[in-house]
Parts: sequence; structure tokens; C-alpha cells
Amino acid sequence: MILHGQAFFYPSVSTFIIASGLHRGRRIDLMFAAVCLLALAAFPLLRPRHKPFEVVRTEESPALQWAFITPYGEGGKACRALCPTEASCAALAGMPVEITFCTMEKFLNMAAAGVPVDAVTCWYTDPSFKRLETTGAAWALQDLLDRELPGFTLPEDFVRWCGNMREKVYAYPHTSTILTEDTSASADTVMIARRDMLEKFHWTDTDFQEKAQVLEQLKTIRKTEPALVPCYLEFSSLQQMFGAAAVSDGEWTDVFFHPATLEALEYMNSLYRERLLSPDVFTLSAEALLAQLENGELFLAASPELGRLLACLPEDSPVLEQYEIVSPLHSDSGREPAFASNFNEQYASTLFLKESAYPQALARLLAAFYRQNMPLSEEQKAVLQAAGLEGAAAETDEPQTADVESRYIVPTAHYEILFSHYSNTRLAAAAERRETYCGTQVVRLVEDCAPEEVAPAYEAAVRELQSGDFRLLLDWKESRYQQAAEILQNAG
Repeated sequence: MILHGQAFFYPSVSTFIIASGLHRGRRIDLMFAAVCLLALAAFPLLRPRHKPFEVVRTEESPALQWAFITPYGEGGKACRALCPTEASCAALAGMPVEITFCTMEKFLNMAAAGVPVDAVTCWYTDPSFKRLETTGAAWALQDLLDRELPGFTLPEDFVRWCGNMREKVYAYPHTSTILTEDTSASADTVMIARRDMLEKFHWTDTDFQEKAQVLEQLKTIRKTEPALVPCYLEFSSLQQMFGAAAVSDGEWTDVFFHPATLEALEYMNSLYRERLLSPDVFTLSAEALLAQLENGELFLAASPELGRLLACLPEDSPVLEQYEIVSPLHSDSGREPAFASNFNEQYASTLFLKESAYPQALARLLAAFYRQNMPLSEEQKAVLQAAGLEGAAAETDEPQTADVESRYIVPTAHYEILFSHYSNTRLAAAAERRETYCGTQVVRLVEDCAPEEVAPAYEAAVRELQSGDFRLLLDWKESRYQQAAEILQNAG
């Protein structure tokens, strides 16, 4: 299955492309994926016709400051390939836009120092980001619209779906679908292998489904190709390949508790002990992973962000020339892989800050986001027309999909949106501690445990995650899922 011409990300207004060290179980499951970006290039160009959205361009014209938060700060070429140009953002905002990539720490330092920032985009479930929602620093979306586009009212279902416990929406969720199932046959997780090695050993793309067979193949690579790292297989990729899913029989549960999680940990442990697993699997950024692939240093690789990384590469990229997609590993239990773009419950979202001197530009951006995700009512159309923003959103091409068998792609209701708005700091703190705890435990179980120790140590970690404030967080998420299911049913 040749990679040429494949695209693996949703080109919707907002596919926040994160390619990372994160998602990954490590991250912060994360994650923030090594690259945090917004596919704004797909946004329509909104053409102002008259005031109040006319902007006089001068050499001294100020610029709207937009912060994109990533775990690694400024991205490299993969980031730049996916990132919208400042010109495309300017067309949406109606004024010049300057984009700054930074870490959350740097952003908070910028804010404390009084550095002007007008809009900020980050992972939806980042605890620090959530706190920005509750400090009063960000516009409630409807309040911003009431001020700059009066009469443009967000529908009740949208507010219920995306709003917090106070029934206000502060962060615009960049998802390919809102109030619908994700039925696209695309996968963010893919597994690729060096094409020349496949040919050398007469392996086909279907020879990578059985765990024991793959283990022996990797041993062959280690013995015969000492310059190659046998495999780079991220934890959350293995979870998906072994069939982990957050929802089963209408009930939500933490994927860390899914049987596929223990199977993934035990398999990674065996790979590590056999010196087959990349020593960088818990630390490598997306940019560094891409560099290793360009150099052909890895034989087999799978990452939750790999598909989206590949999508931004030119057709003559050495990665696409050297690697091809192979079938995913299968669980010994018989569970089939379950790939989902929102497996890690992560969405990019944007806050519009009240201290901005350009609320009109922010309102334009918000309208552009909304028009890409949601159908416009007649009332909304009339408001946009009156504001000189009546041009129809440009139709985007259907996204190309990863060449992974479609039966492995699981439609997903985007109920996780509701998980972003923790009603109190206790839950937010519990979520932050959970991410840190899980990341630490995964590394320990893979690198420090003997094979017979993995299962009991994992069970102990599960018990810990089902106690105290972790239990409160679980109960809250389970309740929110049921609320989301009801909203989705009513909306449909």
C-alpha cells in the first residue's frame, strides 16, 4: 500500500493538527502532539464589503496576535507545512495576523508579562487551557457575537453540546463534525515499514498482523540490519490496534481500563526486553520522528499522529519513497483494531480574549469557524449578509484517507467535547494528575517490570485511578457521556 497521494487528516476548518509526542500515551498522553496546528488553509476567504469590517491597510497597520500552543513550542517543517499562512488568516480576520507557536508555559509567561495576545488555540482538554475558560479572560462566544454580529445566535443544541456547566461556550471546538457521528473512513494511526526490507525478506503488507510473527521479524531485522532500529511503536497506537475503545454497549469508560491496554503494555514490555523497541519511543517529538523516517533509521513505525504527518509531505519526500503502509497488528483475543481520530479525546479549540483590541476581527474568525462546521440558519445568513460577509463558504474536497481497511475505522460520536469543561478546579487538577500518573506508569510498566510483573502492576495502577479524586473524575465523565448521548439523539 503505497503512501503516495495519501492524506490522513481532516481538512476541515479546524482540524487541529497535532503531531506529537503526545497524543501518544506519553505525552500528556499526550501529547500535544508534536505539532499543534490548525488547518485553516481550508477556510473560506471572507470578503468584507463594507463597514464595520473594512480594514484600512497601512504600513503601520497593527496585527492580530494569535498564539498556537504546542508541547514543543515552535515547530519545524512538518509544522510549517500544515500551518495556515498568515495571509490566509488575514483574509479570514480582515486584518494582518501574526502567528506565534509556543509552549503553554511560554504563553502563560507572555500573559503575565502583559504581551498582547488576541486569540489562543490549544488542545481542548489541556488543564491550563481549561482554567483560562473560567478566569473571565475569554469571551463567551455568544457575548462576542452579540457585540459584533448582533442577531447571529448560536443554536441551543450547539450551546448544550459545547457549553460548560454554566451553559456558556467559551472555546470553539475545532472538530470535523459537531452534533454528528464521525463517519469518515480516515485514521490518524497508521503503521509503516521500510519497503526495501519488505522486499529483501519477501514480507508482504499483510505479514504484520500476528504479534508473535512480528516479534520474530523484528529480531531478524536486529540481527541482520544493525544500523536499523527495529521498531517505533507508540503505546496508544498499540491500544487502538488491539481494539481499545472508550465506549462499549452504550457505556463510556476510561480506555486505560480496556483489556487492550494491558495487552499493549505486555507487548511493549516484550519488545523492550528484546531490544527491539526504539529507546526514544516515550520522548521523541513528531519532528524528530519525521527526521528519523526521512533518514530511514526505523524499520517499523506506528504513531497516532503519523498519518497526519505523512499527509503534509510532498510526493517526492524520502519518507514516502522509502516506506509503505502495512496492515495493523491484531490482538491475540480476536478483537479487531479500532482506529478513531479522537481516540485520545483531544480537540483543538480557540479562545478569543477580551483584552483584544480587535473584537470585530475575532467575530469574523468565529463566524468562519462556525460556517465550516455547522449549517447556517436563514437568520444567521441575513446577519452575515448585512455585515458584508455573505460569501458562501468554499466547498472543500473530500479528505483522502489512510489506506487502512475501512472495517478498522470506528465511527465516533464526539461526546468528548463535553469533557473539556470541568466545572471546578478539583476536577481539572484530577485530570492533570491523571495524565501525569498514566504517563509515568506506562513507562514504568514497559521499561522497569519483568514480564510476570506487568499485569499485577497494571492492576494496581487501575485501582489507583479508580479511587479518590480520580473516581470523581470518572463518575463525572460517565455522567457527561450520558448527557451527550441524549443531546446527540435529540439533535438527530
